[in-house]
Amino acid sequence: MTDTPQQPPSKKRTPLRPIRVDDDIWEPYKAICARDSTDATNDLLGHIGRRILESGTPEEIERYKRGVAAQEERRSRVIGARKKKSDD
Repeated sequence: MTDTPQQPPSKKRTPLRPIRVDDDIWEPYKAICARDSTDATNDLLGHIGRRILESGTPEEIERYKRGVAAQEERRSRVIGARKKKSDD
C-alpha cells in the first residue's frame, strides 16, 4: 500500500510526511540543526538513511537507494527551475 497515488515519474512529487512533535522538542531541534548548518528535513533524512543502511534487508536497502536517486533527481529539477526563474 502506498501513501500517495502513483504519478508518472516526470510528474511525481515527494510526498509530505506530517509528524506530531511538541514545540518544546521541535524548536530546540531546529536551533541545533541551524547551528550545524543543516535543516530538520535533511537531518531527519540522514537519520532515516542510517537506520535503513544499518538494519534494512537487502530489498529495503535497494529500495532506499532508488528513493534517494529519485529524490536527488527531483531536487535537481526544482533547483534548476528556480535558477532559470531567477535568471529571467
